[in-house]
Amino acid sequence: MTLEDNLELLLKRLDKLEISEILDVKQAAKYLIKSDSTIRKYIKEGVIPFHKKEGAIYFIRQELLNWVMAG
Repeated sequence: MTLEDNLELLLKRLDKLEISEILDVKQAAKYLIKSDSTIRKYIKEGVIPFHKKEGAIYFIRQELLNWVMAG
């Protein structure tokens, strides 16, 4: 599946989902159509935008969308 295919699927899913602006790992995985372990791998590698406060990891939806679109 190409990046364009993934982006198209993501945009279609957005239309169907009510997603908050702040996502946890599980929500980010669902949003990006990836597994939780893949998201954690991306965090460890520093390739995905994320935030950490008091030990909790979270994502901002718009930052994830920008990350996907930047390829």
